[in-house]
Amino acid sequence: MLLMTWIRNEDGGFTAYPTDIHRARLIHRRREQLAAAMRRVMQQLYCHEQTALFLYEALAVRAKDAARRATFLSLAEMKKQQLAHRQEMLLRLKAPIPGECRPLWARLWQALLLCLGDSIVLAYIKFIKRRDLRRQVKLFEIIGRMNKP
Repeated sequence: MLLMTWIRNEDGGFTAYPTDIHRARLIHRRREQLAAAMRRVMQQLYCHEQTALFLYEALAVRAKDAARRATFLSLAEMKKQQLAHRQEMLLRLKAPIPGECRPLWARLWQALLLCLGDSIVLAYIKFIKRRDLRRQVKLFEIIGRMNKP
């Protein structure tokens, strides 16, 4: 026996639709939505890596102590490597790589942070990273739910 689902046509009527085809199209649509969400999250992570890189470089320039400057420069170098990794992931996802991720309001906010002091800037970077981690965990939970039978 062939199972059928009734769906609405473009003209407003109803028609019988095979359930297996309906289920396959639903799965395809959900995977497309998941891929789009994944691209958005990766682009946000890329932008946040750029922001952290800018802030670390600004802190390195401002640092008076040579050891502190070296620390901030090494953190900036790590961010550059992470940016290259994120860029590679975006290319694999066939997502556009964001150009300038720092709009005017973000640049003003970062300038204000730099005026407030190093500890505030580092706390802000930590806040960004925690938020990014929560986004990644949420995305992986969605992927895990989709892969369960």
